[in-house]
Amino acid sequence: MNAKKLGGTLVFALTLAAAIALAQGTYKVVFGSKSSSVAGITVTGKLALSSKPLAAALGASVSLDFAGKAATFTRNAKTAKVAVTIQKDIAYASVAVVVKGLGLASSLAGTTVTITNPTPAMPMTAPSVQGASQLSGGEGVLGQTYTLFRGEGALNYSITKLEWSVGNYLYDSPSKNDYIVAPDKKALVISLTIQNPNKTERSVDGSSIRFTGVDSKNSNVSGDGYWYEQGTLRPVSLSLKPAQKVVVFTRIVVDGDVSLPKLIVDDSNNAVWRYDLRGKIAPLPTPFADPTVTDGSSALTVFPAQIGVYYPAVTNFRLDKVIYSTEPWFDGSAPPEGGRWLVLYFTVKNIAKAPTGIYGGYGAISFIDQDRIESRKSDWIYRASRDANLESIDLQYNQEVQVRALIDVPSGVQPKKVRLVWQGSRTAELDISNLN
Repeated sequence: MNAKKLGGTLVFALTLAAAIALAQGTYKVVFGSKSSSVAGITVTGKLALSSKPLAAALGASVSLDFAGKAATFTRNAKTAKVAVTIQKDIAYASVAVVVKGLGLASSLAGTTVTITNPTPAMPMTAPSVQGASQLSGGEGVLGQTYTLFRGEGALNYSITKLEWSVGNYLYDSPSKNDYIVAPDKKALVISLTIQNPNKTERSVDGSSIRFTGVDSKNSNVSGDGYWYEQGTLRPVSLSLKPAQKVVVFTRIVVDGDVSLPKLIVDDSNNAVWRYDLRGKIAPLPTPFADPTVTDGSSALTVFPAQIGVYYPAVTNFRLDKVIYSTEPWFDGSAPPEGGRWLVLYFTVKNIAKAPTGIYGGYGAISFIDQDRIESRKSDWIYRASRDANLESIDLQYNQEVQVRALIDVPSGVQPKKVRLVWQGSRTAELDISNLN
């Protein structure tokens, strides 16, 4: 930072677009960027910037009120309030007045100020890591580490990956089941590293940090308040030892047709980091992404399915084969006169970490006819290998069961696509236009 003269008075510049450090003897203070929505900016401690009022900033050393064109400096219970002159987004204050008011020197007017250990200019996106520069918030950068809950009880975090998901990744501890995102929703999965920077153990769980998304409809959507372990998918509540680091993920569930351009991360206190997510979220995988939306953020409620591929549900399902039949069903019922049965065979698999229940009423089959009308629906599932209803059973972890569903096809009707909904899933749609 260079001292300069305005009207014969030695001044120093407080740049609104950067942060600089001034050292005079043992006195140090940092000045930082002005928030466009906050008139008064408070610098707390030795290096921390906060947009909260000075009274709420613990250990405050200087308050910069750009609206009132004034700066108040405090050191060792002494206070110096000085006027500032704003020129082209730079506020200037007299070094002489500040130093004299703080009892550091009688006057510096007309002399040269020597900067001891000057800190290079830092943009507001500079990381706020405990033990380094202490900012109360700003524009967050993916992959960069930040500190929340400064001082005793601090917590370091870094967002390492963002991706859209419609999968059944959520392990619900009370019911011991995996759950699926609702068909009209999707989830932003936020992968994180969490580290304890303290010298003592620190208890953490999903409520320790707040995640709030701002969607493309300008609605705020809160995170679910849980952290989940990678791999096991279990909610975690941990006691981290000093310097211990863990990898977890959390989620924000939003409507299936919206994007999420903004993410706000805060500690419910005074540190807030805002992330611009445009172009930074991994798109939904095929076949769940709407191909008409280029960024891959829009989720289909009806997706194109294939034979032999598992799709997510509370228990995952795989379409195996589709046939027509004119044979009477095992309960004695026959297809309509001149018509036939459409029979869909599929396999269900429990990927949960605990037994998960299934039964025949968890599924429904329908078809789209030659007029593109979803004309029929059946909502019961049967055993595949024998003539019996699918009774209520518990599937163990990784256990598979093959089942079948059927629907009557009247004479003159030609199904073009068959649809299956299973245990909370989106609608899987299989092309059967060439099936005879």
